[in-house]
Amino acid sequence: MLGLEDHFQFFEKMGIVKIHEFAEEPDVLVLETGWFEHDKLGEQIIPTGHWIRESEASFEETLELVQKINPRLAIATHIEELNGRSYADYLELEKKYKKYGLRFAYDGFRVSM
Repeated sequence: MLGLEDHFQFFEKMGIVKIHEFAEEPDVLVLETGWFEHDKLGEQIIPTGHWIRESEASFEETLELVQKINPRLAIATHIEELNGRSYADYLELEKKYKKYGLRFAYDGFRVSM
């Protein structure tokens, strides 16, 4: 959504990266958490018409991607203070979305398969 494909194509032309597209289900998928529509109490976080709604993925859109790609492990990063959730809240979300293999990253997070 932020023109990442364009950036990678530019980097590939410069010889910095090589793009490999694949269709099999990956072991690990790392992606942004996305913004939440409501806080824990049900209050709207992002106002209607706010620019982020047009330029960033929501948490629901992130879940749709995880479901579509179906990795063994999905790591959600770029967790924003704006979401108004604690570490314990994210652990609860991990339990809720366990079938997606969803984990929320934190400083020092390590992955082993």
